[in-house]
Amino acid sequence: MCINRKDQKIILNPVPLKFECFSPFVKKELSCTVISEHSTQLVPPAKIGSTTVEKKISAAIEKVCDKVIIICGLVTKKITYTAVQNHVEVAGHSIIDEIPFQCIIESDDIKKGDKFKIVEKKLLCDINRELNFKKDHAGELSLVYRFAEKDIIKICVKKTKKD
Repeated sequence: MCINRKDQKIILNPVPLKFECFSPFVKKELSCTVISEHSTQLVPPAKIGSTTVEKKISAAIEKVCDKVIIICGLVTKKITYTAVQNHVEVAGHSIIDEIPFQCIIESDDIKKGDKFKIVEKKLLCDINRELNFKKDHAGELSLVYRFAEKDIIKICVKKTKKD
């Protein structure tokens, strides 16, 4: 389609074109991944198969140095289970456990004095299992005395503007 305007011909494209621009400078994600392994003694012991866990991750930037960011964090776990005390089952018994972790983020672009903020705290995967099985004193109930866990945690940071 052509339009004449004061001795100019303008060609209009009947189909709008869409261009996507890809930058050759891909920003690398600033993150660290850590494996935290821990076991908790269940006192009083638990009835087999009754344990459930709620987890909360907290983390902070401890220090920014040249080429490295140091992250410290805590996994707070609430383990809820059916406890067995004096041959009596007590539903809803819970134990709170806190497990510290640390990781570092490395990049040549990180400079001492740069400001960063944590933008993601994520539990990627967890493995839980009950351990140390024994019968109670009467030999009637099978009990669990330890709960083992392995967590894979990812922390991502983003550079913020300087003050």
